[in-house]
Amino acid sequence: MNKKPNQLYVLKCGERYKIGITSDITQRMLSLQVGNADVITLEYIEERYNPIKAERWLHKQFASKKVKGEWFENITLNEIRSKLMMFHYQEPNPEEE
Repeated sequence: MNKKPNQLYVLKCGERYKIGITSDITQRMLSLQVGNADVITLEYIEERYNPIKAERWLHKQFASKKVKGEWFENITLNEIRSKLMMFHYQEPNPEEE
């Protein structure tokens, strides 16, 4: 597999979390920080060859907590990580197929 992995990330700003994907987390954080008075912090990151599937699944899991776009509130990092572990457990490993 020659595809470059992208990064699935969780950012925090105030009491809200952003669940997204990027190929350059530093650049992504800089672009989100511009014009934002609150500090954005990186809470979680992992490299994946197909992060879109995991990102969409997480967005569905937290749909009722969505504020706007990819931002969510009234959740914790532990809840996000727990859901992500559930996703990893049910997702087939392409290297094993």
